[in-house]
This record gives sequence, structure tokens and C-alpha cells, in this order.
Amino acid sequence: MIPVDWTAIVGVVFAGLIVLVPVAGITARFALKPIIQSFREMRTLAGPGGTESLERRVEALEAQIANLDESVDRLVQAQEFDRQLGRGQDS
Repeated sequence: MIPVDWTAIVGVVFAGLIVLVPVAGITARFALKPIIQSFREMRTLAGPGGTESLERRVEALEAQIANLDESVDRLVQAQEFDRQLGRGQDS
């Protein structure tokens, strides 16, 4: 069996950690910064009054869609009426 020099192994491991820990920290900072910013933005939106403003916006959009649906229905009815008038003139 080969004798193991534990002090040399521990020295190499610590020397590697001295270099790897700062590199890992800098990498994590650049990798996690956009994620943390997006969570921060979500929290400010969901904070006090955040969900209420979103609910109001959704309700306004739903009302706008309902108005658009009504307008389309009226346009379809007017187009059908014009078609029927055109048929009556051809006869």
C-alpha cells in the first residue's frame, strides 16, 4: 500500500478552493442577478394594491373585448342587411 500524504492533499484542496470560491461567487452573481430582479419586480407588482391594479386592468380588457364583440355583431348584421337589400334590387 502506498503511504498517503494527507497534508499535501489538504494543501492542494485548500489552494483550489481559494481560487474556485471567488470564481463561483462572481459567476453566481452574474447568473442570479436577472432572476432576482424579476422576482423583485413581481413582488412590487403583487405588493399592496398590485393585484388590485391587475384585476382592474383585466376587467377593462374584458369590457373592451365585449364592446368589440358587440361591434362585430352589429357589422355582421349590417352586412347581411345590405346583402338582402342588394338581392331585392336585382329582382
